[in-house]
Amino acid sequence: MAAAKARGDAATAFNAAISAYNRMGMSESCVALMEMMRDALDVAPDVVTYALCASALTREGRLRDAEATLERASEALRRGTRPNRKQKKRAKNDDEWSMVVLRDSDGIAAVVKPAGVLTHPVEGGGSELTLMDAALSRFDGQLSDLNGLDKRGIVSRLDKPTSGVVLLAKNNASHAELLTQFYQRCVVKQYCALLDGTLPASGSESTPLDGRSATSEYEVMETFIGPSWSYSLVRVEPKSGRKHQIRRHMALLGAPLVGDPLYRTARTKQINPNPPECVLKALSVGKPGTIFWLHASAVEYSGMPNGERIVVSAPLPSAFETLLASLRAGARDE
Repeated sequence: MAAAKARGDAATAFNAAISAYNRMGMSESCVALMEMMRDALDVAPDVVTYALCASALTREGRLRDAEATLERASEALRRGTRPNRKQKKRAKNDDEWSMVVLRDSDGIAAVVKPAGVLTHPVEGGGSELTLMDAALSRFDGQLSDLNGLDKRGIVSRLDKPTSGVVLLAKNNASHAELLTQFYQRCVVKQYCALLDGTLPASGSESTPLDGRSATSEYEVMETFIGPSWSYSLVRVEPKSGRKHQIRRHMALLGAPLVGDPLYRTARTKQINPNPPECVLKALSVGKPGTIFWLHASAVEYSGMPNGERIVVSAPLPSAFETLLASLRAGARDE
């Protein structure tokens, strides 16, 4: 276990150094470091390592070298991928949910993931339809395999209960570029969240998560106050990408996400002991924790090949809008 941790720490350090050379446009140094970590130190490059090297080569116009690097990556990473479970096929008249494509250009597709849908297959997930399955059908199988066969096209995922914008890579070159942008924190993501309780008009939370730095900035968009309840609609911009970051940071601020049973303290469990009927109805859908009110409303990234900044937005789901309308009406009535 100690040896595995040491290799993991070494890979993290190498990726940070390769990223620095990537930013400086020094592709030869990127590749040299990758070769060193693999051949001299016996540290296996991961998907981030290959992506950083390939994107550096692409930006310098060395497209054949970038393609060769991605082919090596696909082969090496696929060896460690468990066999892909059988993709669930959708009938042409299957109206379970229709994939909304917000943008499809230059090898990158921005789509909307509904709440309650897995981004990609997971262990124990059975054969339920995932966003990846729907995307494979929609784009005729044209999704990258850089992240393995069970995560085709997936660069960054959303939790199952979360809805909103997801960026998909349709080829390995666009996957490498997007992953580099995520790693270097050049992708800006905004979320809308409905919280139990109230917060100051704006603020931030920077408590480290899992031993790593993390920051979330928020702005209150609307507050709903009744005689025995209060809720806040906030816009949140995470400055890092830690697991459950928004859920954990909002709970630390004393205003956990509505419907999220996991991150609550004894004090925050006492917020809204008598919620209005509209909230009780909204929370009665599915098992506890399967739906909570968090929506990835916008993503900004640099498009290929010219680096133009692109913003893709997704409106709130109808169920979210309905709940907000009911809260507004309830607050006025009180």
